[in-house]
Amino acid sequence: NVSRDYDAAVDSFEKALRSKPGDDDYQLWNKLGATLANSGRSERALPAYHKALQIKPKYARAWLNMAIAHSNLHNYQEAARC
Repeated sequence: NVSRDYDAAVDSFEKALRSKPGDDDYQLWNKLGATLANSGRSERALPAYHKALQIKPKYARAWLNMAIAHSNLHNYQEAARC
């Protein structure tokens, strides 16, 4: 998000997920997580990454982002497992 208006981006991603039947858009869940993490909310990002990986377990970008979020939270053992 170039403008750094993370709250607006989070709201938009959450609205988009609510409007999609079945909320199975793994990329959108990952983008929500990344936006939360980039705005200093790594703890809130983790469930979004988990949802992305529930939908597509081998989605490497979500695994990487989840590792970074765990690292930001000083959960280094969890980060290493990702």
